[in-house]
Amino acid sequence: LLAQFQAADAIYDTHSGIALSEKISTLQNLVDRYNDLPEANQAAALVAVWNNGTDYARSQATTDALEAALTEQESLIAGEIETALAAVNTATTTALMQVAIEENAAVLGLDMTSYNALIEARQPAVSVDLVANKGGNYTIETLKSTFDAIVATRHATQASMDKVNNAGSVEALEGISWVTDLLAQFQAADAIYDTHSGI
Repeated sequence: LLAQFQAADAIYDTHSGIALSEKISTLQNLVDRYNDLPEANQAAALVAVWNNGTDYARSQATTDALEAALTEQESLIAGEIETALAAVNTATTTALMQVAIEENAAVLGLDMTSYNALIEARQPAVSVDLVANKGGNYTIETLKSTFDAIVATRHATQASMDKVNNAGSVEALEGISWVTDLLAQFQAADAIYDTHSGI
């Protein structure tokens, strides 16, 4: 339907008294909102449209049903995000924070690939820094940026230690690269959060 309205807009201006540009904008918005949903919520929205229990008399009714279904799924997601974020913001210990981020990573949109690549013993250190740098409450945006930066810093500290421990010779140290690389990461992190291991 969107594709046809877009093609028609090059030839005439209104459809059922509504500007084609407005129809296009409305339909594009539905497409964008649908595409922004996780697959499970997309499927649930389609089930809601399909299970409406009535025959649709107009195409407008079908798009209205989709709009309502998308709104319902967005509200469900917003509630899940609010609950997950509350778990993070009320976490006052390392253990509680680790549970909050690991159990709610998908809802909060946290990329756990790099986190999971940390040695297991270093993963709680991420939660140490998340608690210490919380200040007020995290928003989704500040949580993501802080989490990513902390994980990157923990990788840098791990790599710095490994560089020295695994060096088979003085030459393998490559001068003090294990210091300068760590310095660069701390400088980058300083633009995002304030303390590392309480310092």
